[in-house]
Amino acid sequence: MSRAQRIPQTFTGTKEWLVQGGYFKLLTATYPVTIELFKDGAPTLYAASAEAGFYQRVDFDLVRITNPISQETAFLCASADGGSDRLAGEVSVISGEISRVKNGNSFVAFSYGGAVAGQYQHVQLWNPADSGLNAFVTGYTLYTGAAGRAALRKFTAALASSYAPAANPINKNLSGAVSSLENRYAASAAYVGDQIGALLRSDAATSPIVAFSEPIMVPPGYGIGFANVTVNEDIGASIQFFSESVL
Repeated sequence: MSRAQRIPQTFTGTKEWLVQGGYFKLLTATYPVTIELFKDGAPTLYAASAEAGFYQRVDFDLVRITNPISQETAFLCASADGGSDRLAGEVSVISGEISRVKNGNSFVAFSYGGAVAGQYQHVQLWNPADSGLNAFVTGYTLYTGAAGRAALRKFTAALASSYAPAANPINKNLSGAVSSLENRYAASAAYVGDQIGALLRSDAATSPIVAFSEPIMVPPGYGIGFANVTVNEDIGASIQFFSESVL
């Protein structure tokens, strides 16, 4: 008799299950995962970047799955290929954005620096070198002083000051933990970091929400933020991002 078993679990990193079968199918995974199957200690399958729907007919007695982020992952193991792919009743499609928020992997960073005579003010989302995470910036809201011009900048060092009202970015899942990344700011007589792209316009009356067509990846040991192009001006920004484990 053929037996099938569905195994769901929410986790990040690598987990193993001692289950036997001759047919494996990945049922649920918002982000691609790495699948390894073993039989009597020997590998029988290695599948990197496997997506939901991946299946393989192969004997195994151990399943190992590596998740890049915390997400629900479910798989089916059976002694033979069989079953039904029919979907009955209501079907709910959950976007990747909602899944990231529900799993606690999306955040809002924010920082503000006041005007300093003769100096350019900077604000920054900083990813510490030991975070173990890649951050993917999806958009921002920018406020600048009367001159209304700023530049998006890349950093390879943390700015001097932690933003006191909130040292770490807030989780978009309000019941989730804050990010290990940091909200920082600093004023300097010269620009810090490297400019990315053209100058941006904003002012106290209009603070537009800008979404990138593609995310900007901020690896450990890097930062992203803004600097005024006029001295003696204040600046503030909210930066939206999600994070994934560095594998």
